[in-house]
Amino acid sequence: MAADNSHRRAEESVSRNLLLLTMCGLVTAASFDGIIQPCQELRGAA
Repeated sequence: MAADNSHRRAEESVSRNLLLLTMCGLVTAASFDGIIQPCQELRGAA
C-alpha cells in the first residue's frame, strides 16, 4: 500500500510541476512582467 501512495504522490507532484510550467509559458506569452519575473527565476534555477 505504501508504495502505491508514494507513487501517486509522485505523479501528483509531476502534474503540479507541469501545470506550473504551462502557466509560466502562457504568462510569458501574455507578457505580464510582474508575473513573469518568478517564472524567469524558476527557469534560471532549473
